Amino acid sequence: MANKNPSMNQKVIEATQKEHQAMQFFSEHPNILTSYYMEENGCREDNGVIEECTYLVLETCVNGTLSHLLARNGALIEPVVKFYFTQLLSAVAYIHSLGYAHLDIKPQNILFDENYNIRLADFGTIEEDVRQDGLCCWKKGTDSFMAPEIKNMKKLQKPYNMYKADVYSLGMTLLIMLTMKHPYSKENNKNDDFISTNNSGDSISSLSNNSESFARMNELEEELGVMNLISFMLHPDPSMRPTCEEIFTHPWMNDSSLDIRNDEVYSQVCSGKDPLFTHNTVTYN
Repeated sequence: MANKNPSMNQKVIEATQKEHQAMQFFSEHPNILTSYYMEENGCREDNGVIEECTYLVLETCVNGTLSHLLARNGALIEPVVKFYFTQLLSAVAYIHSLGYAHLDIKPQNILFDENYNIRLADFGTIEEDVRQDGLCCWKKGTDSFMAPEIKNMKKLQKPYNMYKADVYSLGMTLLIMLTMKHPYSKENNKNDDFISTNNSGDSISSLSNNSESFARMNELEEELGVMNLISFMLHPDPSMRPTCEEIFTHPWMNDSSLDIRNDEVYSQVCSGKDPLFTHNTVTYN
């Protein structure tokens, strides 16, 4: 919702329109949040004062965000991670296939519907590949999930590939679902924002000084090979990162032993049974 008062920046209203149009354009995909309606001449009450505003009417997702789920319960077990990551990857691949990039993929922007299926949300940073070269010159996203080439745009003095930037953010999200650790944080994160302070673009293989986090990562790599996928997605060189279509072909994505049905995920979440989560990681109150 955006205030529509004399100090209101027209660019904010235009951005709201852009977000609404994007969500309507992507509405055929089951894992993308739907925007039903935009009201440019709405109003709201704030401390007894009626203010004009522009607002969106969005699909209701009653089960919160992935960020809230992780903060409440800790890291997810691999079958559940694969289930959710497959839905998320499908949504992002669909967006890319239509010539757009999200550019702010993170747990806070991943919602759950009544059946605990994913809805990718917050398309305020959406970028269209108008020139059909995949390149973007605008700094967008959240620092802790932002690809290093976006953070270092001024230093590099060149545009970045928006699709490969999304892949990086997908890799960060996948890693956090598995380990509940951000590889670039200076200490264990103890809040819901997973804040990162690293801007150097280090590859994941160079961050082994975080012993607790990487002990968990090494365990996952030996068991499933998922860290092999993540290491490619977080590669500091964007040209070395896979596309969404290539991610779908990775052995971890095609490991049938990790398959789990939505009703199994739903029943475990609703019953609060432990098998949905691991408990060797930090949990939040």
